[in-house]
Amino acid sequence: SSSSSSSASSSSASPNTTDNDNEFWFPRSPAQDARETVVVVGAGLAGISTAMFLNQTRRFKRIVVLDSESGPALATSYANAGAMAVSSAFPKARPGQTMQLVKQVLGIGTDKRSSNANADHDKNQLPPAPPMESKVSAKGVMSWGPAFLSASNEKQFDVGCRGLYSLASFSRDLTMRMDEEIGLQLRPVWGHLSVYGRGEEAELDSTDSFYAQMNERFGIRYERLTAEQCAQREPGLAAAVKRDALLGALFFPDDVAADSRHYCTRLYDRLTKQSTAVEFHFNVEVTGFLRDEREGRIAGLTVLQRDNFFSLAMRASGMAAVGGDINTSLTSRNMDEESLRKVQEIARNNRNVQVVKADRYVLCTGDLTPDLMQYSSVMAHAPIVAIKGHSWTVPLKQGAKSPLVNHSLSLHKTHTYISSLAGDAGGSGEPDRLRITHGADLGVNHTNVRHDVRSFMKRTLRFLFPDLEVPRDSVVGPIETMMGMPTEMVGDQASIVWVGHRPVTPDGLPLIGRVPMYENLYVNSGHGMLGWTLAAGSGKLLSELMVRDHDHSESVEFSVDPAPFDPARVYSRSQLWQYRFFRVFDSAFHRIGDPIMRASTTEKQPPPKQE
Repeated sequence: SSSSSSSASSSSASPNTTDNDNEFWFPRSPAQDARETVVVVGAGLAGISTAMFLNQTRRFKRIVVLDSESGPALATSYANAGAMAVSSAFPKARPGQTMQLVKQVLGIGTDKRSSNANADHDKNQLPPAPPMESKVSAKGVMSWGPAFLSASNEKQFDVGCRGLYSLASFSRDLTMRMDEEIGLQLRPVWGHLSVYGRGEEAELDSTDSFYAQMNERFGIRYERLTAEQCAQREPGLAAAVKRDALLGALFFPDDVAADSRHYCTRLYDRLTKQSTAVEFHFNVEVTGFLRDEREGRIAGLTVLQRDNFFSLAMRASGMAAVGGDINTSLTSRNMDEESLRKVQEIARNNRNVQVVKADRYVLCTGDLTPDLMQYSSVMAHAPIVAIKGHSWTVPLKQGAKSPLVNHSLSLHKTHTYISSLAGDAGGSGEPDRLRITHGADLGVNHTNVRHDVRSFMKRTLRFLFPDLEVPRDSVVGPIETMMGMPTEMVGDQASIVWVGHRPVTPDGLPLIGRVPMYENLYVNSGHGMLGWTLAAGSGKLLSELMVRDHDHSESVEFSVDPAPFDPARVYSRSQLWQYRFFRVFDSAFHRIGDPIMRASTTEKQPPPKQE
């Protein structure tokens, strides 16, 4: 690179470019030929954890993290539930769940009158949840549905449980050890109450029986409590118990609640200040791959700065900027499929496209992983669907005590999670926010706030904690800001409504490892609702897999068995043979990369014109 080392190691919004062409290359030092360079795409929980543990291996000379947002953990990792839920570390694809998924996809059995349901509701019972949305395309049903059904058997469920529980337990313990040893100051809250309302006797008995088996097979600890015992464990539930609204709960002592974004920002600060090998580049949108089919490798990534990406997005959608006063934070996350496809086509011939080259590439791109692969013609489509969720973070008044003082809690029937979160490291250490999370809209990619969900979350908090002072207005999180939603603070008591998309695989297990079609492309994605639970462990496991490939050694000891998470499991034999055929076809014609992208590697491009 032509830039100085000082600017390369700083947090920059622009990749370094040379004066001669339209790409930048991570140079290999002659004195350190064994140490490679790595590009990590994504600066959320998975991406920052991966960069952290890759840096600790001391095998890689340069680790560059790219993200389309303006800072770390500003997408799905921004305001999730904060739950490190080891007790939930089992695949959702399990025997007996097939019809439930089919009903959700087809919208069968949901109350379409959610807006009127609250009027007929017993005010002494827990508020009813609005119906879930499902917008899985026909293509998604055909690619994701059969894989889910094939994984819904006892054998696959047992393999998935063992893998997920071992990874979740290891990840939680690793995070707590990092908290103590490097001072993350997470201030974790141990213990979780899964609460059942009146009339849910059958559900409580069924779940109790399920966890009795999980305890016997995998050692998941739990305890069944009465409503009165719930109030003893968590005094904040006394009002709901007095109303006779609660039946009981299951208590999980090994679950933890903590702020996931605080984890990301603390690791980001540590890496930028103490590591000369790791650098971050924000406002960078990855638009595609350069493929070398003869070698079976990824030859580079094509990237655009956010302002350039926005201008292409405007062209693709047929819009024009008026007066220059326009929100330029539009990204691939909030574009429809057709517009994103058009942007991909336009970007291939755009002179502002830059090429990033490295020895290895890691995709930590969550629910965007399949789109990035599909639109980039990598032929390694990841079977991941997005599950949309909402959260509402309510700040506590200065000096006020949190209604949750001992544990986090969830409402079983409505799939709602509530936790108390502590402030920044410079604060008192006492909880200063209450966060409620709800929603599992299958296949919904947009970031619009559902007002019925927002209203439900407000009603739930007011029902459980009648003394809690809730701000009248709310501001929205970063994702909604991209959609042009209002972001003004309401005094110093503004709450935050947030939308995120959890990436879910058919068998419920994340993809951690090398993509089988390419020897230098890795993925760390598909963690579903367990992103925070599995973050540190997934980053550590992927770093060990990459060390094995780097050293060409089979003697690497893994912290957790990586076999259940191998990305190769999601590709059928026909897909692999199809890829091999096209690889031979491409080699016969000496083709490198996509036909419209070849100019980036075979012809020298002039530098882009300066505006």
